[in-house]
Amino acid sequence: MTLKEILIIGARAIGSHEAKFLLSHITGYSQIDLIIKSNQPLDKQAKGAFFAALNRRIAKEPLQYILGEWEFMGLKMKTDKRALIPRPETELLVEEALVHINKLNRPANVLDVCTGSGCIAVAIAKLTEASVTAIDISKDALELATENASLHGLNKKIYFLHSDLLQNHKHQTYDIIISNPPYVTKAELANIQPELYSEPILALDGGNDGMDLYRRLIPQSMQYLVSGGILLLEIGPFAVEAIMREAGYDIVQLIKDYSGLARVLVGQKTGGSNA
Repeated sequence: MTLKEILIIGARAIGSHEAKFLLSHITGYSQIDLIIKSNQPLDKQAKGAFFAALNRRIAKEPLQYILGEWEFMGLKMKTDKRALIPRPETELLVEEALVHINKLNRPANVLDVCTGSGCIAVAIAKLTEASVTAIDISKDALELATENASLHGLNKKIYFLHSDLLQNHKHQTYDIIISNPPYVTKAELANIQPELYSEPILALDGGNDGMDLYRRLIPQSMQYLVSGGILLLEIGPFAVEAIMREAGYDIVQLIKDYSGLARVLVGQKTGGSNA
C-alpha cells in the first residue's frame, strides 16, 4: 500500500488534514514529502501504527493526544491526558504577557496559575528572561508541565508548586500574574463534543456559571502583585470585568480572539502598597 493509498483511506475516515498529520508523524516525512513520495510503499510497521492511530481518532480521541505533542507559540509541547491541550486562543494571552514583560526593561517575575501542561510558563520562560512560578492543583498536570520545561531546558528557570490556586503559596509579589482557569459551565459540560471527554474535567469545570475560579483567583491575586502589576486572564463568554473591578483592579484592555469573541482580560493593580 502506497502513501497515497493510505492517505485516501485516512481522509475518508477523519479528513485529509488530520490524516496527513498522523501519517507525517508516523513516517517522519513532512507533508510536502508525503506528496512527493506519494507512490512509495508504506512498510508493515508504519502501516500498523497508522491504522492504530486512525482507530483512536475515529473513537474521538483528540489528535493532539494521539500525536503526543503539539506546537504552542512555535514551541513543541508534550500532550497527553494529564492536562488540557494547548489552544491557539491561549497564545493571545501569552502574546499580551510578552508586551507587558518587555515594557519592564528588566527580567520580570511571573506567576502562572492553573498551569496545566505548562505551555504558558514554558513559552514565557523560553521567550523572555522572566523568572516563572507555575501552580496547579493537579499533580498529574504538574508532572507533565515539568516534562515540558525539561524538553526546553527550563527546569532551573521555572518553579513548580502544587496548590489550589494561591492557597499554598507563600507571600511573594510578582510583576505579572497570568492564568487560563477552567471556565466551562456545568450545562456546557453536559453537552461537550466527544473529544473533550478525553481532557481532564478538572481543567474545564468552571462551576454553574463558569466563573467559580475567577471569583476566587482575582481577589487572591491582588496581594501577590506589585503596585502597577498586571493580571492577565483568559476568559469565556461572560463578564469577568465586574469581579476584577470589585477586587480593586483597573481594567486595562479586553482583547478579542480570532472569532471576534472577548478572550483576554487585562487588569492592573494601581496605587497603594504591595500588601
